[in-house]
Amino acid sequence: MTYRMLGVGILLFLLQPVAPAQSNVPIVSGGVAFVSTTDGGSTFMQPILAPVFAAPVGQRWLFESRVDLRELIYQPTGSGPYQHQFFDTIEYAQVDYNAAPWLTIVAGRFL
Repeated sequence: MTYRMLGVGILLFLLQPVAPAQSNVPIVSGGVAFVSTTDGGSTFMQPILAPVFAAPVGQRWLFESRVDLRELIYQPTGSGPYQHQFFDTIEYAQVDYNAAPWLTIVAGRFL
């Protein structure tokens, strides 16, 4: 009985209609983190944002980029005001040209 149910489930899964994929939709993805440490009464906090962008233009072009945004927040004396430093880095920025189904030309700035 369980094999029959499994067979019917697999058959229904394989025969379901396929939805067409969206084309030319920009994508924003990435990661977010918050790192905090305390050492000798001084607290260091570091929010991190690393978005990834991918934007197709037309049928053949794709622009991609990833950046790393960090801020270091710290208290130098342990009891005074907080200070901060901001860091930004372009991990990569590239342009892809799909010349043919078997050929993609890529140019850009890589880390």
